Amino acid sequence: MKATLMYILRYRVITIQYPHEKKALPDNDHSLLGLLRYDYGKD
Repeated sequence: MKATLMYILRYRVITIQYPHEKKALPDNDHSLLGLLRYDYGKD
């Protein structure tokens, strides 16, 4: 019961409204986003 009460008291909202709010990336982030397309799987 104590653990549940502590969790409720420390509860934070962790979701963001994506198109309107964007998460800040650290300065040392070197990630790339890419869409890979392959020919197989077509009929």
